[in-house]
Amino acid sequence: MAAEFASRREQLIFLINNYDMMLGVLMERAADDSKEVESFQQLLTARTQEFIEEILSPPFGGMIAFVKEAEVLIEKGQLEKLKAEEGEGYTCGYTSVGKTTGLPEAGAVCPESFADSAKRTVSLVSEYFYPEE
Repeated sequence: MAAEFASRREQLIFLINNYDMMLGVLMERAADDSKEVESFQQLLTARTQEFIEEILSPPFGGMIAFVKEAEVLIEKGQLEKLKAEEGEGYTCGYTSVGKTTGLPEAGAVCPESFADSAKRTVSLVSEYFYPEE
């Protein structure tokens, strides 16, 4: 049924809502440690994580990729390589705001600092989820 929605974001919202509802019903009627409850908890967690990455990827995709790469280098004990990348600069990865979502779109390097970009992006994400009425 989720495939009826055009965008992946809408599909994820549909799935998260339905998994949460099913999990609520199961927890009322089954033991918290049953296979069914555990299965729906895993599905809910996976789709929620995917949704978070979908939302945060446009404005913070570069940072997320850096953190994932840094974790791998740290696990391999390659701190020197990580330190060599330090100070190479920050690019926010977007230049405009999407007309349909109100969130930043992918684009060219922006001139603002990371702190300014992060504050702006957090505000945009907040406005997306909690629009003023």
